[in-house]
Amino acid sequence: MKRKILTVLMSFFGLHLFSNQFSEVISYSIDEWKESLVFEPFSYFIAIISFIVSFLAFSKIIFVLLKPIINRETKHEKIFYAIFITLTILVYRFSAVLVLIFAIGYAIMESIEYSKRVQRYSRREKN
Repeated sequence: MKRKILTVLMSFFGLHLFSNQFSEVISYSIDEWKESLVFEPFSYFIAIISFIVSFLAFSKIIFVLLKPIINRETKHEKIFYAIFITLTILVYRFSAVLVLIFAIGYAIMESIEYSKRVQRYSRREKN
């Protein structure tokens, strides 16, 4: 339970930090962007790190959504995650969609690898 809550919080705070920096960058001209890159490089570093943290956390959430429903607890968890993703899209709009595009791609790759692992272990058990 703690891991699930931590994943949701990491995805939310990472997206929040990235969204704050990303919304400022969009409004800059090229000269202002170069100046901010030279004089404020750590803010871009924090934005990149928070983007990575948020898309990895969102990919774990999406991975859980892609797995089949086993019991009632997983059903409630999936409903909560779907509502959470919808709310983050409504609140953060473009930056949330950008993060979710990368997260969906990564979650699909991870689920393909997971299904290959499950098939490999099931073949070992049959032999």
